[in-house]
Amino acid sequence: MKYRSMNEIFASILSSVTENDGLGFTKIMYNCYLSYGQVTRFLQFANENDFLVYDNNTELFKITDKGLQFLELYGKMDNLHKERQTSVIGSVIILLLYALYPLFPVLGDFI
Repeated sequence: MKYRSMNEIFASILSSVTENDGLGFTKIMYNCYLSYGQVTRFLQFANENDFLVYDNNTELFKITDKGLQFLELYGKMDNLHKERQTSVIGSVIILLLYALYPLFPVLGDFI
């Protein structure tokens, strides 16, 4: 199982709240696969820093504009990271092919 960074968990909470147009504590806990203590800490942080607000009438957490901006920037950063990984792997493959190119006629005899 892959461990998630704090940013990944935080983005998961914000996107889950956004997709469902507000969520309660327990739903956030289940949707994001977090423990009670983890959700408590993340929601306290999100609330104190104006990423989420708690609506007392509906008893749901709702995302703020600041939270939406975070999600947008996180998505862009994640895409850049994935592109970078893909380009590095592609570069390594090309380098290996270039290094092994002189051996191709010899390898053809064995195949």
